[in-house]
Formats: sequence, C-alpha cells, structure tokens
Amino acid sequence: ELDRLGNTTIAYQASGIDGIKVRLVAKCKDAATAAELLNAEEALIRHLLGDVIFGVDEETMEVAVLSAMRRQAMTLAATEQVTGGLLAARLSAADPELATFRGARIAPESGSDAAGALAERATAAAARAREEFGTTVGVAAIAGAAREADGPRTAPVVLAAALGDRHHSEPIILPADRGRLRDFAVISLLNMLRKALAA
Repeated sequence: ELDRLGNTTIAYQASGIDGIKVRLVAKCKDAATAAELLNAEEALIRHLLGDVIFGVDEETMEVAVLSAMRRQAMTLAATEQVTGGLLAARLSAADPELATFRGARIAPESGSDAAGALAERATAAAARAREEFGTTVGVAAIAGAAREADGPRTAPVVLAAALGDRHHSEPIILPADRGRLRDFAVISLLNMLRKALAA
C-alpha cells in the first residue's frame, strides 16, 4: 500500500528495550496534504500492527499506561522484587507529582520457585501493593531461580496485576543477567498492564 501511494516513506528505528519506532514521512507542498497522507498511512499501519502500538511521537510505555489509567480514574502502586526500583523510577519520572503512580515497595527475593508458587507470590504481591498504597491497581513481577540448560541462562518470571477484583498474571522467561532481567521485566509488566487496561 505504501508503495502504491508513492509519496509516503516508512522507516524503522530500533529503540532498545522500548521497542521499535515506526517513522512515517510525507513530502508535500503543504502541511494539510502531508497531514492527510500521514493520517491515512497511520490508520493502515495501526490496522496491520494492532495492539503492539502503544504510543505516538515520543510517548513511552509508562506514559501510555499512566494516560490510560488517568482516563479511567485509576491509581497505581507496585511491589518490586526482580525490578529492584527501576519500575518506580520510570513511572515517577513520567508522573513526578505521583498523581497516578503512588509508589512502590522493594521486596526481598524469597519463596518457592515452583511455577504455581511463583504465580501465587506475584498475584499476592500485586494485591499487597494495591492495599498498602490504597490504589485501584497493584502490579508485581516475581522471578524464580536462574537456569542454564542447553543455552544462555534464563529465569522464570511471573508478571501480575490486581485491578479491582480482577487479577491478571503472565509467566515469561527472560535473560538471567541482572540488567536485562530488570529491563525486560519492567517493560513486559508495563505492556501487560497496558493490555489489561484496554480489555
């Protein structure tokens, strides 16, 4: 479709842990024509990519999540185990007044690594954050012990969100080195929450 229209170009830019930026450019004699072309292309790309699109221009995942929560008059708190404060740092940078994000508690890494136990711990930690900070939503990411079997070290992680009486959890496997484990857990938790808010 982009080739058929001919005047709009598309470029992809890897943005590290924050995903891939899709950049559209239209070369036109006037701004109105350019806006019309870009709006048509954006609609086409949104149709093709669906819910993996979380923002426009410089909107980050945390800004998208906090904006969705504000529209629904919700507040957020977190229990940070594997994320070690990184989630709170990103959210508080996007919400310095703590109007929507109310805070986080960093919890020690302890408990059973069995899959069911991880899920229970993550769900309980999300609910505990919500109760402790008096928010409508609580989130947590809990990691199990790192494993090394036929490849790079990985760690099981369970992401959890408590939204009112609804509980969401999602098991994932992440790289076990501390830096990437934290980064991937934060962005994955924000993305899971973004999708849960849209459901």
